[in-house]
Amino acid sequence: MHFVDILWIFLLLAAIQPVIHRKKLEASRERASSRIERKRKSRVLNLIFREEVMSFLGFPLLRYGRINDPEGVIRALEMTDPAVKVDVILHVPEGVSVMPEELAMAVARRLSKRKGSVAVHVPHYAFSSSSLMALVADEIYMGENAVLGQVDEGMLERLASINLIDDKRLQRLEKLKGGKKFFVEDLRNLGVEVRNEEAEVMKSMSLYPQPFRVSR
Repeated sequence: MHFVDILWIFLLLAAIQPVIHRKKLEASRERASSRIERKRKSRVLNLIFREEVMSFLGFPLLRYGRINDPEGVIRALEMTDPAVKVDVILHVPEGVSVMPEELAMAVARRLSKRKGSVAVHVPHYAFSSSSLMALVADEIYMGENAVLGQVDEGMLERLASINLIDDKRLQRLEKLKGGKKFFVEDLRNLGVEVRNEEAEVMKSMSLYPQPFRVSR
């Protein structure tokens, strides 16, 4: 075998390796979601911001942030049998704009109007419009050091004016207009029931790499 042939094989393997790594990571994420589903007898839907990396020969060429498709979450909520509990795992760091306001409101509306049980899990952060999604759920689970951002007053007024959520959820949202960040203790002091996050959910977050710097 000539040197040029060996070089081409090496370059081909180097090009394929990131694809294999990404597929393995996606499979690991699916297995983690399946473990949570089996334990909680639910359907898991993810809205998790993470950093993806495109690399070649082991050197990163491009880093970019992405989140699961919110419209896919809406469709999944519509298609899931009301008898099946839904667990939404939510992670949006501060300073990250990942979806238009209208789309965030659409997700929140679908969560609040679902006939079956909906639990939202915030292992670390839920800032921007994602805090709205957490607060309209039937149950809220948060990590020990997790943080919710304040509720945008403009969005809250629009939700109230067009009757997108019921009075109980609206009252919960009203409590979070005044501050910037709310830790678990802050929410409980305001009368918001927050449950301790599941260990399996916290463990699954290691499969979603985050940017080096995250504001807190």
